[in-house]
Amino acid sequence: MTSIDRNTIYKTPRYSFKNFVQLSFEEKLNVLNWRNDINVRQWMYHSEVLQLDDHLKFVDGLSMRDDCYYWLVYDENEPIGVMNVTGVDKESDKAELGYYLVPGLCGEGFFFVRECFFFFFEILKIKTFYGAVNEDNSEAIMLDRFFGCEFLSFKTLRQNEKEIRYWVCDDYSPMDFLEKYKLDVIDYIKYVKDENRKIRSRLCKSI
Repeated sequence: MTSIDRNTIYKTPRYSFKNFVQLSFEEKLNVLNWRNDINVRQWMYHSEVLQLDDHLKFVDGLSMRDDCYYWLVYDENEPIGVMNVTGVDKESDKAELGYYLVPGLCGEGFFFVRECFFFFFEILKIKTFYGAVNEDNSEAIMLDRFFGCEFLSFKTLRQNEKEIRYWVCDDYSPMDFLEKYKLDVIDYIKYVKDENRKIRSRLCKSI
């Protein structure tokens, strides 16, 4: 794992990653509004609406922590999403990866996830990531599986008096990803069509 510099704007072949400690007040406010959008927060571990004061305290406190890092992701001058690395364990060289697109942004999911994975492995040089996806977030699960994530177990969290299940990817490494990085969105579209065809076939057999 490389030493992470919060004052550096990192670049991948497609995007740039600006650490939260560098954000202007306007950028922080935009992040809060995106995060509080129901289409984003409904998939999170903590789905409650965040208040501005709490959000600002959290962002300001990030400069004092070495277990988590957050970036605002830009496509040239346009902010398109947020990526975070939490639960950083430097001894095992492992961390949890999370990300979300700006709500309402269409057609960018494939490239966004691909570049977040690239940033994690090729820029941050972290050996392994783990993560979890709400079992109802079928689009995210499909995309993560395309890039090689295997969801072999699940965990349950209680939110708003409800039990929510999350599929867990425990151990994803650069070797799982590097071959997938060569693929393009056309390959993903074909993959989705093939997977949907398999689902329809299973449904027909069960009737």
